[in-house]
Amino acid sequence: MVKKIGKIVKYEKRFGLIAIEKGFISDDDLIKALIIQVKEENENGRHRLIGEILLDMDVMSDRQIEEVLMEIFR
Repeated sequence: MVKKIGKIVKYEKRFGLIAIEKGFISDDDLIKALIIQVKEENENGRHRLIGEILLDMDVMSDRQIEEVLMEIFR
């Protein structure tokens, strides 16, 4: 397994947890998004960020994603 470094890893590890803490998504929503992320990577090598997947799942809004990102990168 390749270990990533920098803000991308920080984002991947924290985005979902912050979204749950803020009440934007449930634990199940995050698990479903992670499953989609892994499946897409395995099937076509495409890596999408969890926020993008949650937006496509219609469980988070643009404003909510922006709020989570502001907390991560402040």
